[in-house]
Amino acid sequence: EYEVIFVNWDGTLLNNGKKNWKYGDLPYYEELPLRPSTAQYDYNFIDWNPSRHPVDGPQVYTAQYGSVVRSYEVKFYDYDGTTLLYKDNFEYGTMPEYKGAEPTRTSNGLVNYTFTGWTPDLEPVQGEKSYNAVYSTADIIYTITFADYNGDVIATKKVAAGSVITYDTKPTRESTAQYSYEFKSWSPALTAGLKATSDVTFTAQYDEILREYDVRFENDDHTEIITSKVKYGVVPAKPADPTKAQTAQYSYEFIGWDKPVEAVEGDITYTAVFQPVVRKYGIPF
Repeated sequence: EYEVIFVNWDGTLLNNGKKNWKYGDLPYYEELPLRPSTAQYDYNFIDWNPSRHPVDGPQVYTAQYGSVVRSYEVKFYDYDGTTLLYKDNFEYGTMPEYKGAEPTRTSNGLVNYTFTGWTPDLEPVQGEKSYNAVYSTADIIYTITFADYNGDVIATKKVAAGSVITYDTKPTRESTAQYSYEFKSWSPALTAGLKATSDVTFTAQYDEILREYDVRFENDDHTEIITSKVKYGVVPAKPADPTKAQTAQYSYEFIGWDKPVEAVEGDITYTAVFQPVVRKYGIPF
């Protein structure tokens, strides 16, 4: 009989791996040898080295294994770390690859998000791993327009979403013959603390104020009879018929004004018009 020994890949004696066998017998090992996996490989027993043969003397057989590269599950999550976007198995040492739809993140109304990569940075697979999406941010910019009553642009501003909208300059509107204008407000209302949530145009609103004009009535020598303020469109009240002092030759009869007294459209002067009448005298004989 001869001693036959079965050892593992590293030379360690296998359990019940030492036994005496008779000359000519074919030795065998009663259990399946095992080799622990590493992070990189799983191992499968394939044979002995040397190959088993009938006993012809002392012999040591060493277990031989084939290696299989291990695969690990890699998961890709959204920024919140809970929404799974994609997962797959990748072999040890390979670089994981994301093959899902490009991650997107809904704007919060203040900023827009753009996908830029993963955290932590991708690295060759060494075990199970999770990655979270990373986004850059950019302020949402809105255009704020201030327009006059007729749509003409007074000013524009670019402001970040959520910023308070302000405009401190009061617009003005040119008067017409009939009206002067006083700024009243913006439409829509520009209230204190109003924040930008979209592009918006504010249009100036004005109060109309009916204009008043100086209406002067005067004698034919341009001395004033009366001057008063009269609103546009109103026919001014005429004063009492004026008189003109007579001379030795003439007396004077008021016959009206130099122009028709009509609805007011601006400052105006009315001048009295007199008809001279030759005076007559009685001469006694």
